[in-house]
Amino acid sequence: MSSGLIKWIFFGEGLLFIALGVPLALGRVRPNGLFGFRTAKTLGDPAIWYHVNRSSGFDLIVAGLVIAAAALLLPMVLRGRTPATLALANVGVMILALGLVLAKGLWTLRSY
Repeated sequence: MSSGLIKWIFFGEGLLFIALGVPLALGRVRPNGLFGFRTAKTLGDPAIWYHVNRSSGFDLIVAGLVIAAAALLLPMVLRGRTPATLALANVGVMILALGLVLAKGLWTLRSY
């Protein structure tokens, strides 16, 4: 797989996370079993659901922006490295960004 293809795959993933975060941040996703920050606590109380999912949706948008930016910047920073190294660096950014979204969501949930 070429470095150019890797760049655009991860850029697309960043855009996907932004698109998934927007309806959550806007409070347009009702409690459900498929999409959102789903725990027994959020599914059991709509007020908690909307609070946690609005916060997590905003965080998901930020994570998507970071992932997309990293996808564009890492090929320049890692110029001359193998495509596998570039892919691994992008995966690392994605795991870190989404891990922070999860941690902050759990922190927000803990306040209830």
